[in-house]
Amino acid sequence: MIPVLNGLILLFAALWIGNSLQDIWLHAIPGPVLGMILMLGFLAARDREPEGLSGVAQWFIKYLSLFFIPAAVGIWFLESEIARQWPAILVATVPATIVTQLLVALLLQALLRRGEKS
Repeated sequence: MIPVLNGLILLFAALWIGNSLQDIWLHAIPGPVLGMILMLGFLAARDREPEGLSGVAQWFIKYLSLFFIPAAVGIWFLESEIARQWPAILVATVPATIVTQLLVALLLQALLRRGEKS
């Protein structure tokens, strides 16, 4: 029970600190993203993974689909609004998807090259 509690405390502390940083001065970057960056820095600075973090993270990933239910319900009830704004939605999502895929491909190539050298 204690390792799970440690993992939850660590995740929620990163989220809380990220949200606090967003409220204080980084309004353009979402708090959860700042929290993930802080968690990445924390994990990179340590020699090993904190006890319980992996189990809690795997549980959240296992039930990730449940977090999308509110968004799906919103889409269902806001159908007319989405139909009215579909050009803006396409302009925002299509380029972002392409850029994301390109960046992931570049990252994968860099990691594969780095793996071949070692």
